[in-house]
Amino acid sequence: MGFLNWTGTVLLVEDNSDVARLHGQFLEDGGMQVTVVTTLAAALRAMKHVVFDCVVLDLLLPDVSLEEANDGKSIEAIREVSLGIPLVVVTGYAEVPQTLGVHQAQEWLLKPIHPASQIVDAVRAAVTYMAGVTRMLAKVEHKLHEVATATHAAWPVTATKDATGTSLP
Repeated sequence: MGFLNWTGTVLLVEDNSDVARLHGQFLEDGGMQVTVVTTLAAALRAMKHVVFDCVVLDLLLPDVSLEEANDGKSIEAIREVSLGIPLVVVTGYAEVPQTLGVHQAQEWLLKPIHPASQIVDAVRAAVTYMAGVTRMLAKVEHKLHEVATATHAAWPVTATKDATGTSLP
């Protein structure tokens, strides 16, 4: 899959209508299909009905207090619905609060976003990163299966009774 030309579905969670319109247009110009919601609750509802390829999330939303935003409530809620979804966080904070930890999102952008391509590039980078993680996990799972199969073949179980004396099947 060529991620430079990647087109997919993006959930844009932004409460400022002007910013949502601008960011949405940037993403659409980048070939992506965009769904815009203005609250965390609306984002979580949308994610239960549609499988999005990426979420672009504003940290501070009408249903998320400043304290909750600083504690990562929005990010945690998104991760509870879809742990592996690529996540781009957009914030007006000059600095990302230390309590958030940059590991919780693949990309972080500071408002105002300029040039416009920055948000498109961030979404593509997040999707590319998560695709790599998924491939790596699939390889690990395959290797574990190979090891388990080889181990079982090398040491067949010959016991006929367990520790209590009950017959094994």
